[in-house]
Amino acid sequence: MRGLLTPALLLLLSHVALAQRRPTAPIAPAPAQKPQSCAAFDGVDMCGYQSHRELTARMRQLERQFPSLAQVGSLGQSVEGRELAYVKVSANVR
Repeated sequence: MRGLLTPALLLLLSHVALAQRRPTAPIAPAPAQKPQSCAAFDGVDMCGYQSHRELTARMRQLERQFPSLAQVGSLGQSVEGRELAYVKVSANVR
């Protein structure tokens, strides 16, 4: 279905939006580090899963942060009674 975001795309969008807000500065070479199998970005653990509650809260947070770009909606409820939330990202979300 067009206009729906997966959790991975939602995370990518939040990073793009944050990157646009940060001033650009020369990037110094990073010191040598041990390779990591997992990483965390803006407090999101990329090695684990977010709960349904955490993911929908993140969607709502993005909607509040970017009301002209993001709109949260619902497709109904799962068989377990949880909201099937989605995020519409557009230049004209309303």
